[in-house]
Amino acid sequence: MLRLSRLTRVALGIVVLSILFFMYTPLMVLILNSFNESQISGWPIDNFSTKWWEFARSYQPIRDALLNSVLVATGAMVIASVLGTLVAFAMKGFSFFGRGTVNILVVLPIALPGVVTGVAFSNTYSNFLTPMGFNIGYFGMIVAHSTFCIVMVFNNVFARLRRMNPNLQEASADLGAGLW
Repeated sequence: MLRLSRLTRVALGIVVLSILFFMYTPLMVLILNSFNESQISGWPIDNFSTKWWEFARSYQPIRDALLNSVLVATGAMVIASVLGTLVAFAMKGFSFFGRGTVNILVVLPIALPGVVTGVAFSNTYSNFLTPMGFNIGYFGMIVAHSTFCIVMVFNNVFARLRRMNPNLQEASADLGAGLW
């Protein structure tokens, strides 16, 4: 186990706290400013008000955007959970031709920058699928988001399967369980 001196631990703690402060201060300022009654962001806050929160709650385009986000996230989560788990079980349990290629293809979306993948999906949808008469809509958004989510599910399930004791599978087979 790695032993750190007291000075190193204190220095490391200061660095971590500084990074957290740097990352979360803008978020805290934004949250505090959302309670400012004024339309212009200023400091210190003159009057605390929930005016902007009430506006966001009652403004229909914001509510529609929130509903769209929830629908796409739910669909992507369901698809990614099923496909990521199935691929992880297949990669762990079976030896087949192209196993390494499948592994690379599953993990590839996380290796590419999100902007590149987003532009690729956008170009595919607008230049190829839409002219052919396919209406993409929610389904296209769910597929695009699922590509990122499948990687997360696959990595977590595959890591857990690798750590699992193989005797558990043998014991379950003795009790009548199949491969799945």
